[in-house]
Amino acid sequence: MVAAVAVLLAGCAAIPSNGPVQQGQWVQPDEQQEPRVRVFALPPQGGESQIDVVNGFLDAATNDDSDYAVARQYLAARDRDRWEPDEVQVYDPGDANPFQVNGTQVILSGRAVGTVSSEGSYRPDPPDRKVRETFHLVREHGEWRIADPPERLYVSSFDFERAYELVNVYFFDRTGRTLVPDPVYLRDRGDLVTEVTQRLLRGPTSWLRPAVSNQFPLSTVLATDHVPVDGGIASVQLSRDAQDTGLGERRRMAAQLVWTLTQLPDITGVRIGVKDGSFAPFDERPQTPKDWQEYDPKSPRANSAGYYLNGGRLTTVDGADAGPFGDGRLAPSVVAVAPGGNRVAAVTDDGRVVRVGHLDEGERTEVWLQAPHPLTSLSWDGAGNLWVLGAAGPKSPVYVLQGPGRRLVATVEKLGDWPIRKLRVARDGVRVALIAGEEDKGALLLGRIEWSEASGVTHVVVRDPVPLARQFTSVYDVGWAGPGRLAVLAQDPQGLRQLYYLSVDGSRYSSVVVPEKPVSLAAAQGEPLLVGTRSPNMIWKQSGDSWVKVDEGRNPIYPG
Repeated sequence: MVAAVAVLLAGCAAIPSNGPVQQGQWVQPDEQQEPRVRVFALPPQGGESQIDVVNGFLDAATNDDSDYAVARQYLAARDRDRWEPDEVQVYDPGDANPFQVNGTQVILSGRAVGTVSSEGSYRPDPPDRKVRETFHLVREHGEWRIADPPERLYVSSFDFERAYELVNVYFFDRTGRTLVPDPVYLRDRGDLVTEVTQRLLRGPTSWLRPAVSNQFPLSTVLATDHVPVDGGIASVQLSRDAQDTGLGERRRMAAQLVWTLTQLPDITGVRIGVKDGSFAPFDERPQTPKDWQEYDPKSPRANSAGYYLNGGRLTTVDGADAGPFGDGRLAPSVVAVAPGGNRVAAVTDDGRVVRVGHLDEGERTEVWLQAPHPLTSLSWDGAGNLWVLGAAGPKSPVYVLQGPGRRLVATVEKLGDWPIRKLRVARDGVRVALIAGEEDKGALLLGRIEWSEASGVTHVVVRDPVPLARQFTSVYDVGWAGPGRLAVLAQDPQGLRQLYYLSVDGSRYSSVVVPEKPVSLAAAQGEPLLVGTRSPNMIWKQSGDSWVKVDEGRNPIYPG
Protein backbone atom coordinates (compact mmCIF):
# COMPACT_ATOMS: atom_id res chain seq x y z
CA MET A 1 0.00 0.00 0.00
CA VAL A 2 1.25 3.48 -0.78
CA ALA A 3 0.20 6.23 1.61
CA ALA A 4 -1.01 9.58 0.35
CA VAL A 5 1.65 12.27 0.70
CA ALA A 6 1.06 15.99 1.17
CA VAL A 7 4.10 18.22 0.86
CA LEU A 8 3.15 21.11 3.11
CA LEU A 9 6.30 23.16 2.71
CA ALA A 10 9.48 22.76 0.71
CA GLY A 11 12.94 22.56 2.19
CA CYS A 12 12.83 19.13 3.83
CA ALA A 13 16.07 17.16 3.64
CA ALA A 14 16.29 13.70 2.13
CA ILE A 15 15.91 10.91 4.66
CA PRO A 16 17.82 7.60 4.49
CA SER A 17 15.69 4.50 4.14
CA ASN A 18 17.36 2.63 6.98
CA GLY A 19 20.08 2.86 9.63
CA PRO A 20 20.18 4.44 13.07
CA VAL A 21 17.70 7.16 13.88
CA GLN A 22 19.03 10.55 12.74
CA GLN A 23 22.52 9.45 11.76
CA GLY A 24 24.05 12.22 9.69
CA GLN A 25 23.66 15.98 9.97
CA TRP A 26 22.93 16.95 13.56
CA VAL A 27 19.76 18.93 14.29
CA GLN A 28 19.25 20.20 17.82
CA PRO A 29 15.80 19.23 19.11
CA ASP A 30 15.42 22.65 20.72
CA GLU A 31 16.36 24.61 17.61
CA GLN A 32 13.60 25.65 15.23
CA GLN A 33 13.34 23.22 12.33
CA GLU A 34 11.70 23.25 8.93
CA PRO A 35 8.13 21.93 8.79
CA ARG A 36 8.19 18.37 7.49
CA VAL A 37 6.38 16.27 4.92
CA ARG A 38 3.02 14.98 6.15
CA VAL A 39 1.72 11.61 5.03
CA PHE A 40 -1.99 10.78 5.28
CA ALA A 41 -3.09 7.22 5.95
CA LEU A 42 -5.22 5.32 3.45
CA PRO A 43 -7.91 2.80 4.47
CA PRO A 44 -8.08 -0.73 3.01
CA GLN A 45 -8.87 -0.67 -0.70
CA GLY A 46 -10.17 -4.23 -1.04
CA GLY A 47 -8.48 -7.28 -2.53
CA GLU A 48 -5.18 -6.75 -0.69
CA SER A 49 -2.82 -9.59 0.09
CA GLN A 50 -1.89 -10.51 3.65
CA ILE A 51 1.35 -8.55 3.40
CA ASP A 52 -0.50 -5.55 1.93
CA VAL A 53 -2.89 -5.57 4.88
CA VAL A 54 -0.11 -5.70 7.48
CA ASN A 55 1.93 -3.08 5.65
CA GLY A 56 -1.13 -0.87 5.28
CA PHE A 57 -1.92 -1.24 8.96
CA LEU A 58 1.62 -0.23 9.97
CA ASP A 59 1.55 2.77 7.61
CA ALA A 60 -1.83 3.89 8.93
CA ALA A 61 -0.80 3.46 12.57
CA THR A 62 2.25 5.65 11.95
CA ASN A 63 0.48 8.41 10.04
CA ASP A 64 -3.03 8.26 11.48
CA ASP A 65 -4.80 10.64 13.85
CA SER A 66 -4.78 10.20 17.62
CA ASP A 67 -7.60 7.64 17.59
CA TYR A 68 -6.03 5.44 14.88
CA ALA A 69 -9.36 5.51 13.07
CA VAL A 70 -7.89 4.42 9.73
CA ALA A 71 -5.54 1.82 11.24
CA ARG A 72 -8.48 0.19 13.05
CA GLN A 73 -10.10 -0.55 9.69
CA TYR A 74 -7.36 -3.12 9.06
CA LEU A 75 -8.29 -5.02 12.25
CA ALA A 76 -10.79 -7.79 12.80
CA ALA A 77 -14.15 -6.44 13.97
CA ARG A 78 -13.73 -7.74 17.52
CA ASP A 79 -10.40 -5.91 17.94
CA ARG A 80 -11.19 -2.50 16.48
CA ASP A 81 -12.52 -0.83 19.60
CA ARG A 82 -10.28 -2.48 22.19
CA TRP A 83 -6.88 -2.06 20.52
CA GLU A 84 -4.82 0.56 22.41
CA PRO A 85 -1.08 0.53 21.60
CA ASP A 86 1.07 1.61 24.52
CA GLU A 87 4.55 2.04 23.03
CA VAL A 88 6.49 2.22 19.77
CA GLN A 89 9.17 -0.19 18.61
CA VAL A 90 11.50 1.42 16.08
CA TYR A 91 13.19 -1.11 13.83
CA ASP A 92 15.54 -1.21 10.85
CA PRO A 93 14.15 -3.53 8.14
CA GLY A 94 17.48 -3.68 6.31
CA ASP A 95 17.65 -4.24 2.58
CA ALA A 96 15.56 -7.42 2.47
CA ASN A 97 11.77 -7.67 2.53
CA PRO A 98 10.89 -7.59 6.26
CA PHE A 99 7.67 -9.59 5.76
CA GLN A 100 7.25 -13.35 5.45
CA VAL A 101 3.97 -15.23 5.00
CA ASN A 102 3.38 -18.44 6.93
CA GLY A 103 -0.14 -19.68 6.29
CA THR A 104 -2.47 -17.13 7.87
CA GLN A 105 0.44 -15.40 9.60
CA VAL A 106 2.68 -12.55 8.48
CA ILE A 107 6.02 -12.33 10.29
CA LEU A 108 7.78 -8.97 10.58
CA SER A 109 11.57 -9.16 11.08
CA GLY A 110 14.31 -6.58 11.47
CA ARG A 111 16.89 -5.09 13.79
CA ALA A 112 15.62 -3.32 16.90
CA VAL A 113 16.69 0.33 17.05
CA GLY A 114 14.86 1.82 20.03
CA THR A 115 11.63 1.97 22.00
CA VAL A 116 9.38 4.97 22.65
CA SER A 117 7.24 4.72 25.78
CA SER A 118 3.64 5.85 26.05
CA GLU A 119 5.04 9.08 27.56
CA GLY A 120 7.25 9.70 24.52
CA SER A 121 10.63 8.90 26.09
CA TYR A 122 13.12 7.06 23.86
CA ARG A 123 15.45 4.25 24.91
CA PRO A 124 18.00 2.76 22.49
CA ASP A 125 18.03 -1.01 22.07
CA PRO A 126 21.15 -3.19 22.27
CA PRO A 127 22.74 -3.49 18.80
CA ASP A 128 22.24 -7.27 18.68
CA ARG A 129 18.52 -7.22 19.53
CA LYS A 130 16.18 -8.44 16.81
CA VAL A 131 12.53 -7.70 16.07
CA ARG A 132 10.25 -10.61 15.24
CA GLU A 133 6.51 -10.05 15.48
CA THR A 134 3.80 -12.38 14.21
CA PHE A 135 0.56 -10.90 12.85
CA HIS A 136 -2.41 -13.26 12.78
CA LEU A 137 -4.89 -12.74 9.94
CA VAL A 138 -8.47 -13.86 9.48
CA ARG A 139 -10.98 -13.55 6.67
CA GLU A 140 -13.91 -11.17 7.14
CA HIS A 141 -16.32 -10.63 4.24
CA GLY A 142 -13.71 -12.02 1.89
CA GLU A 143 -10.95 -9.63 3.03
CA TRP A 144 -7.88 -10.25 5.19
CA ARG A 145 -7.96 -8.53 8.59
CA ILE A 146 -5.56 -8.60 11.56
CA ALA A 147 -6.73 -10.41 14.71
CA ASP A 148 -5.22 -9.89 18.17
CA PRO A 149 -2.90 -7.07 17.04
CA PRO A 150 0.28 -6.42 19.08
CA GLU A 151 0.09 -3.88 21.89
CA ARG A 152 2.99 -1.90 20.48
CA LEU A 153 3.38 -0.06 17.20
CA TYR A 154 6.14 -1.13 14.83
CA VAL A 155 7.66 1.80 12.97
CA SER A 156 10.62 1.61 10.59
CA SER A 157 13.51 3.99 11.26
CA PHE A 158 12.66 5.80 8.01
CA ASP A 159 9.02 6.33 9.01
CA PHE A 160 9.99 7.23 12.56
CA GLU A 161 12.27 10.02 11.39
CA ARG A 162 9.54 11.34 9.11
CA ALA A 163 6.48 11.07 11.35
CA TYR A 164 7.83 11.75 14.86
CA GLU A 165 9.20 14.99 16.25
CA LEU A 166 11.82 15.19 19.00
CA VAL A 167 10.90 18.02 21.38
CA ASN A 168 12.50 19.20 24.60
CA VAL A 169 9.81 19.86 27.22
CA TYR A 170 11.23 22.03 30.00
CA PHE A 171 10.86 21.62 33.76
CA PHE A 172 12.69 23.21 36.67
CA ASP A 173 15.39 21.71 38.83
CA ARG A 174 14.85 21.34 42.58
CA THR A 175 15.97 24.94 43.21
CA GLY A 176 13.55 26.50 40.71
CA ARG A 177 16.41 28.36 39.03
CA THR A 178 17.39 26.13 36.10
CA LEU A 179 15.33 24.64 33.28
CA VAL A 180 15.97 20.97 32.51
CA PRO A 181 15.02 19.42 29.14
CA ASP A 182 12.84 16.33 29.06
CA PRO A 183 13.19 14.99 25.49
CA VAL A 184 10.06 13.32 24.12
CA TYR A 185 8.99 12.05 20.73
CA LEU A 186 5.54 13.09 19.52
CA ARG A 187 3.71 12.14 16.37
CA ASP A 188 3.25 15.21 14.22
CA ARG A 189 -0.45 15.03 13.39
CA GLY A 190 -0.68 18.60 12.11
CA ASP A 191 -1.14 20.39 15.46
CA LEU A 192 2.21 19.99 17.17
CA VAL A 193 1.81 23.18 19.24
CA THR A 194 -1.26 21.76 21.00
CA GLU A 195 0.40 18.35 21.41
CA VAL A 196 3.49 19.87 23.03
CA THR A 197 1.47 22.14 25.33
CA GLN A 198 -0.56 19.18 26.57
CA ARG A 199 2.63 17.18 27.07
CA LEU A 200 4.04 20.00 29.22
CA LEU A 201 0.90 20.24 31.36
CA ARG A 202 0.95 16.48 32.00
CA GLY A 203 4.32 16.87 33.66
CA PRO A 204 7.72 15.22 33.26
CA THR A 205 8.28 11.65 32.12
CA SER A 206 8.71 8.90 34.70
CA TRP A 207 12.52 8.82 34.49
CA LEU A 208 13.01 12.56 35.08
CA ARG A 209 10.05 13.19 37.41
CA PRO A 210 11.75 12.49 40.78
CA ALA A 211 14.46 15.10 40.14
CA VAL A 212 12.51 18.06 38.71
CA SER A 213 9.43 20.15 39.42
CA ASN A 214 6.55 21.25 37.22
CA GLN A 215 5.33 24.71 38.22
CA PHE A 216 1.87 24.08 36.78
CA PRO A 217 -0.65 22.73 39.32
CA LEU A 218 -1.44 19.07 38.66
CA SER A 219 -5.03 19.87 37.70
CA THR A 220 -4.10 22.51 35.10
CA VAL A 221 -5.32 21.70 31.58
CA LEU A 222 -5.90 23.57 28.36
CA ALA A 223 -9.18 25.45 28.46
CA THR A 224 -9.52 24.98 24.70
CA ASP A 225 -9.16 22.01 22.36
CA HIS A 226 -6.61 23.79 20.23
CA VAL A 227 -3.74 26.28 20.65
CA PRO A 228 -4.14 28.81 17.82
CA VAL A 229 -1.11 30.46 16.25
CA ASP A 230 -1.28 33.88 14.62
CA GLY A 231 1.77 35.66 13.27
CA GLY A 232 4.12 33.35 15.16
CA ILE A 233 2.34 33.90 18.50
CA ALA A 234 0.81 30.83 20.16
CA SER A 235 -2.20 31.69 22.34
CA VAL A 236 -2.38 29.30 25.30
CA GLN A 237 -5.61 29.46 27.31
CA LEU A 238 -5.25 27.67 30.66
CA SER A 239 -7.83 26.47 33.15
CA ARG A 240 -8.51 28.49 36.31
CA ASP A 241 -6.05 26.39 38.33
CA ALA A 242 -3.16 28.37 36.82
CA GLN A 243 -4.54 31.61 38.29
CA ASP A 244 -4.56 30.37 41.88
CA THR A 245 -0.77 30.54 42.20
CA GLY A 246 1.83 32.99 43.42
CA LEU A 247 3.74 35.44 41.25
CA GLY A 248 6.91 33.34 41.39
CA GLU A 249 5.06 30.25 40.22
CA ARG A 250 3.46 32.15 37.35
CA ARG A 251 6.88 33.46 36.33
CA ARG A 252 8.25 29.96 36.13
CA MET A 253 5.13 28.65 34.36
CA ALA A 254 5.57 31.35 31.72
CA ALA A 255 9.26 30.47 31.33
CA GLN A 256 8.41 26.77 30.88
CA LEU A 257 5.82 27.56 28.20
CA VAL A 258 7.99 30.03 26.32
CA TRP A 259 11.15 27.92 26.19
CA THR A 260 9.19 24.78 25.32
CA LEU A 261 6.98 26.22 22.56
CA THR A 262 9.42 28.60 20.85
CA GLN A 263 11.59 25.69 19.74
CA LEU A 264 8.77 24.69 17.36
CA PRO A 265 8.75 25.90 13.74
CA ASP A 266 7.63 29.52 13.32
CA ILE A 267 6.71 30.07 17.01
CA THR A 268 8.31 33.30 18.23
CA GLY A 269 6.25 34.01 21.34
CA VAL A 270 3.44 32.84 23.59
CA ARG A 271 0.34 34.72 24.74
CA ILE A 272 -0.78 33.20 28.06
CA GLY A 273 -4.30 33.55 29.39
CA VAL A 274 -6.65 31.94 31.91
CA LYS A 275 -10.26 31.13 31.10
CA ASP A 276 -12.51 33.53 33.04
CA GLY A 277 -9.48 34.68 34.99
CA SER A 278 -6.10 36.37 34.91
CA PHE A 279 -2.47 35.34 34.50
CA ALA A 280 -1.26 38.80 35.55
CA PRO A 281 1.08 40.38 34.88
CA PHE A 282 2.18 38.01 32.11
CA ASP A 283 -1.05 38.13 30.11
CA GLU A 284 -0.68 41.77 29.04
CA ARG A 285 1.43 40.96 25.96
CA PRO A 286 3.04 37.96 24.25
CA GLN A 287 6.01 36.51 26.10
CA THR A 288 9.19 35.80 24.13
CA PRO A 289 12.53 34.16 24.98
CA LYS A 290 14.01 37.63 25.55
CA ASP A 291 11.63 38.05 28.49
CA TRP A 292 13.05 34.93 30.14
CA GLN A 293 16.76 35.10 29.40
CA GLU A 294 17.51 34.38 33.05
CA TYR A 295 16.17 30.87 32.53
CA ASP A 296 17.71 30.28 29.09
CA PRO A 297 18.67 26.59 29.23
CA LYS A 298 21.20 27.02 26.43
CA SER A 299 22.97 30.23 27.42
CA PRO A 300 26.71 29.90 28.07
CA ARG A 301 28.04 31.10 31.38
CA ALA A 302 30.19 34.24 31.64
CA ASN A 303 33.41 32.19 31.74
CA SER A 304 33.45 29.78 28.82
CA ALA A 305 37.16 29.75 28.02
CA GLY A 306 38.91 26.49 27.22
CA TYR A 307 41.68 25.12 29.44
CA TYR A 308 44.26 22.34 29.30
CA LEU A 309 47.29 21.02 31.18
CA ASN A 310 50.79 21.63 29.87
CA GLY A 311 53.80 20.40 31.83
CA GLY A 312 51.99 20.46 35.17
CA ARG A 313 50.52 23.91 34.53
CA LEU A 314 46.91 24.91 33.88
CA THR A 315 46.83 26.91 30.65
CA THR A 316 44.03 28.74 28.83
CA VAL A 317 43.34 28.51 25.12
CA ASP A 318 42.98 32.29 24.86
CA GLY A 319 46.03 33.12 26.99
CA ALA A 320 44.10 34.46 30.00
CA ASP A 321 45.27 34.06 33.59
CA ALA A 322 44.95 30.44 34.74
CA GLY A 323 44.92 31.23 38.47
CA PRO A 324 46.68 29.33 41.26
CA PHE A 325 47.36 26.24 39.17
CA GLY A 326 48.94 28.11 36.28
CA ASP A 327 52.52 28.31 37.57
CA GLY A 328 53.27 24.58 37.85
CA ARG A 329 53.93 24.79 41.58
CA LEU A 330 51.13 22.35 42.53
CA ALA A 331 51.41 20.18 39.37
CA PRO A 332 47.71 19.26 39.05
CA SER A 333 46.78 16.00 37.34
CA VAL A 334 43.06 16.76 36.89
CA VAL A 335 41.40 20.20 36.76
CA ALA A 336 37.83 21.57 36.61
CA VAL A 337 36.65 25.20 36.34
CA ALA A 338 33.26 26.14 37.80
CA PRO A 339 30.67 27.33 35.27
CA GLY A 340 29.80 30.99 35.45
CA GLY A 341 32.34 31.77 38.15
CA ASN A 342 36.04 31.95 38.70
CA ARG A 343 36.59 28.98 40.99
CA VAL A 344 38.95 26.27 39.85
CA ALA A 345 39.52 22.85 41.41
CA ALA A 346 42.47 20.54 40.91
CA VAL A 347 43.71 17.14 42.02
CA THR A 348 47.22 17.52 43.44
CA ASP A 349 49.62 15.82 45.90
CA ASP A 350 50.09 12.54 44.01
CA GLY A 351 46.44 12.50 43.00
CA ARG A 352 44.88 12.28 46.48
CA VAL A 353 44.06 15.90 47.37
CA VAL A 354 41.45 18.27 45.92
CA ARG A 355 42.37 21.95 46.15
CA VAL A 356 40.08 24.82 45.17
CA GLY A 357 41.10 28.37 44.38
CA HIS A 358 39.99 31.41 42.41
CA LEU A 359 41.24 32.39 38.99
CA ASP A 360 41.75 35.99 40.11
CA GLU A 361 43.20 35.50 43.61
CA GLY A 362 46.76 34.46 42.91
CA GLU A 363 48.26 31.39 44.58
CA ARG A 364 45.80 30.92 47.45
CA THR A 365 43.95 27.58 47.54
CA GLU A 366 41.89 25.59 50.05
CA VAL A 367 41.96 21.85 50.60
CA TRP A 368 38.46 20.49 50.06
CA LEU A 369 39.27 16.78 50.20
CA GLN A 370 42.09 14.49 51.29
CA ALA A 371 41.41 10.95 50.10
CA PRO A 372 43.09 7.63 50.94
CA HIS A 373 43.06 6.65 47.27
CA PRO A 374 43.75 8.30 43.90
CA LEU A 375 41.16 10.68 42.44
CA THR A 376 40.50 10.57 38.72
CA SER A 377 37.70 12.92 37.66
CA LEU A 378 36.30 16.34 38.64
CA SER A 379 33.09 18.05 37.52
CA TRP A 380 31.16 21.10 38.77
CA ASP A 381 27.41 21.51 38.56
CA GLY A 382 25.72 24.89 38.18
CA ALA A 383 24.91 25.13 41.90
CA GLY A 384 28.58 25.06 42.91
CA ASN A 385 28.82 21.42 43.96
CA LEU A 386 32.09 19.74 43.00
CA TRP A 387 31.77 16.08 42.01
CA VAL A 388 34.88 13.97 42.53
CA LEU A 389 35.45 10.40 41.34
CA GLY A 390 37.76 8.03 43.15
CA ALA A 391 40.06 5.53 41.44
CA ALA A 392 38.28 3.24 38.99
CA GLY A 393 37.34 -0.08 40.53
CA PRO A 394 34.33 -1.93 41.92
CA LYS A 395 32.19 0.50 43.94
CA SER A 396 34.15 3.53 42.74
CA PRO A 397 33.59 6.26 45.36
CA VAL A 398 31.82 9.43 44.21
CA TYR A 399 32.14 12.50 46.44
CA VAL A 400 30.08 15.68 46.29
CA LEU A 401 32.03 18.57 47.82
CA GLN A 402 30.30 21.77 48.95
CA GLY A 403 33.28 23.43 50.61
CA PRO A 404 36.27 22.63 52.83
CA GLY A 405 35.27 19.68 55.02
CA ARG A 406 31.73 19.63 53.57
CA ARG A 407 31.75 16.25 51.91
CA LEU A 408 28.88 14.02 50.82
CA VAL A 409 29.28 10.53 49.40
CA ALA A 410 26.94 9.89 46.49
CA THR A 411 25.44 6.46 45.89
CA VAL A 412 25.35 5.25 42.29
CA GLU A 413 22.71 2.57 41.82
CA LYS A 414 22.46 -0.41 39.46
CA LEU A 415 26.07 -0.54 38.27
CA GLY A 416 26.99 -3.69 40.19
CA ASP A 417 30.75 -4.19 40.05
CA TRP A 418 31.23 -1.97 37.03
CA PRO A 419 33.99 0.56 37.74
CA ILE A 420 33.15 4.18 36.97
CA ARG A 421 35.91 5.65 34.83
CA LYS A 422 34.65 9.18 34.26
CA LEU A 423 31.74 11.42 35.19
CA ARG A 424 30.45 14.69 33.82
CA VAL A 425 27.60 16.47 35.61
CA ALA A 426 25.19 18.60 33.59
CA ARG A 427 25.04 22.28 34.46
CA ASP A 428 21.49 21.74 35.74
CA GLY A 429 22.76 19.33 38.41
CA VAL A 430 19.94 16.91 37.57
CA ARG A 431 21.74 14.60 35.14
CA VAL A 432 25.19 13.03 35.08
CA ALA A 433 26.97 11.28 32.22
CA LEU A 434 28.99 8.26 33.34
CA ILE A 435 31.53 6.08 31.59
CA ALA A 436 31.63 2.70 33.30
CA GLY A 437 33.01 -0.76 32.64
CA GLU A 438 36.33 -2.23 31.61
CA GLU A 439 38.94 0.11 30.17
CA ASP A 440 38.53 -0.95 26.54
CA LYS A 441 34.79 -1.65 26.83
CA GLY A 442 33.55 1.53 28.45
CA ALA A 443 29.79 2.07 28.33
CA LEU A 444 28.10 5.48 28.39
CA LEU A 445 25.19 5.91 30.79
CA LEU A 446 22.99 8.82 31.83
CA GLY A 447 21.97 8.92 35.48
CA ARG A 448 19.39 10.99 37.36
CA ILE A 449 20.57 12.87 40.46
CA GLU A 450 18.24 12.91 43.46
CA TRP A 451 18.78 14.89 46.66
CA SER A 452 16.97 14.17 49.91
CA GLU A 453 17.30 14.91 53.62
CA ALA A 454 16.51 12.70 56.59
CA SER A 455 17.21 13.52 60.24
CA GLY A 456 19.31 16.49 59.19
CA VAL A 457 21.51 14.40 56.89
CA THR A 458 21.68 15.15 53.16
CA HIS A 459 21.72 12.20 50.80
CA VAL A 460 22.68 12.21 47.12
CA VAL A 461 21.81 9.25 44.89
CA VAL A 462 22.38 8.68 41.18
CA ARG A 463 19.45 6.53 40.10
CA ASP A 464 18.34 4.58 37.03
CA PRO A 465 21.43 4.95 34.81
CA VAL A 466 20.27 4.52 31.20
CA PRO A 467 22.68 3.02 28.63
CA LEU A 468 23.37 5.30 25.67
CA ALA A 469 25.66 4.98 22.63
CA ARG A 470 25.06 1.25 22.39
CA GLN A 471 26.19 1.30 18.77
CA PHE A 472 29.82 1.82 19.88
CA THR A 473 32.18 -0.86 21.19
CA SER A 474 33.78 1.46 23.74
CA VAL A 475 33.43 5.05 25.00
CA TYR A 476 36.54 6.89 26.20
CA ASP A 477 35.44 10.44 27.00
CA VAL A 478 32.28 12.53 27.20
CA GLY A 479 31.33 16.18 27.63
CA TRP A 480 28.14 18.25 27.71
CA ALA A 481 27.78 20.13 24.42
CA GLY A 482 24.50 21.68 25.58
CA PRO A 483 21.52 20.77 27.76
CA GLY A 484 20.22 18.29 25.19
CA ARG A 485 23.32 16.72 23.69
CA LEU A 486 26.65 15.16 24.55
CA ALA A 487 29.99 15.05 22.76
CA VAL A 488 31.40 11.53 22.86
CA LEU A 489 34.77 10.03 21.97
CA ALA A 490 34.05 6.41 21.10
CA GLN A 491 35.17 3.44 19.05
CA ASP A 492 32.89 2.12 16.34
CA PRO A 493 32.47 -1.59 15.46
CA GLN A 494 35.20 -1.23 12.78
CA GLY A 495 37.72 -0.19 15.43
CA LEU A 496 37.85 3.48 14.44
CA ARG A 497 38.04 6.00 17.29
CA GLN A 498 35.79 8.92 16.40
CA LEU A 499 34.00 11.98 17.81
CA TYR A 500 30.22 12.09 17.89
CA TYR A 501 27.40 14.38 18.94
CA LEU A 502 24.74 12.33 20.74
CA SER A 503 21.30 13.37 21.97
CA VAL A 504 20.80 12.74 25.69
CA ASP A 505 18.18 10.08 24.99
CA GLY A 506 20.48 8.23 22.59
CA SER A 507 18.13 8.58 19.62
CA ARG A 508 20.27 10.84 17.42
CA TYR A 509 23.95 10.97 16.68
CA SER A 510 26.31 12.38 14.08
CA SER A 511 30.04 11.96 13.57
CA VAL A 512 32.71 14.66 13.59
CA VAL A 513 36.05 14.40 11.76
CA VAL A 514 38.76 14.27 14.41
CA PRO A 515 42.59 14.59 14.50
CA GLU A 516 44.61 11.37 14.64
CA LYS A 517 45.03 9.49 17.92
CA PRO A 518 42.39 11.34 20.00
CA VAL A 519 42.30 10.49 23.71
CA SER A 520 40.22 13.27 25.33
CA LEU A 521 37.72 16.00 24.51
CA ALA A 522 36.07 19.13 25.88
CA ALA A 523 32.66 20.46 24.86
CA ALA A 524 30.41 23.37 25.85
CA GLN A 525 27.28 25.07 24.56
CA GLY A 526 28.17 27.37 21.67
CA GLU A 527 31.92 26.67 21.87
CA PRO A 528 34.22 24.81 19.45
CA LEU A 529 35.22 21.30 20.44
CA LEU A 530 38.66 20.78 21.95
CA VAL A 531 40.52 17.50 21.51
CA GLY A 532 43.63 16.11 23.14
CA THR A 533 45.78 13.68 21.13
CA ARG A 534 48.71 11.44 22.08
CA SER A 535 52.10 10.81 20.45
CA PRO A 536 52.64 13.69 20.76
CA ASN A 537 50.40 15.19 23.45
CA MET A 538 48.69 18.02 21.62
CA ILE A 539 45.59 20.21 22.02
CA TRP A 540 43.44 20.90 18.96
CA LYS A 541 40.57 23.36 18.51
CA GLN A 542 37.76 22.83 16.03
CA SER A 543 37.48 25.53 13.37
CA GLY A 544 34.60 24.90 11.00
CA ASP A 545 35.24 21.55 9.33
CA SER A 546 38.93 21.50 10.23
CA TRP A 547 41.15 21.53 13.32
CA VAL A 548 43.71 24.09 14.46
CA LYS A 549 46.69 23.14 16.60
CA VAL A 550 46.65 25.09 19.89
CA ASP A 551 49.67 23.91 21.88
CA GLU A 552 51.33 20.93 23.44
CA GLY A 553 49.21 19.63 26.31
CA ARG A 554 46.59 17.18 27.49
CA ASN A 555 43.18 16.93 29.18
CA PRO A 556 41.30 19.87 27.61
CA ILE A 557 38.31 21.18 29.57
CA TYR A 558 35.58 23.80 29.47
CA PRO A 559 33.95 25.14 32.65
CA GLY A 560 31.73 22.49 34.16
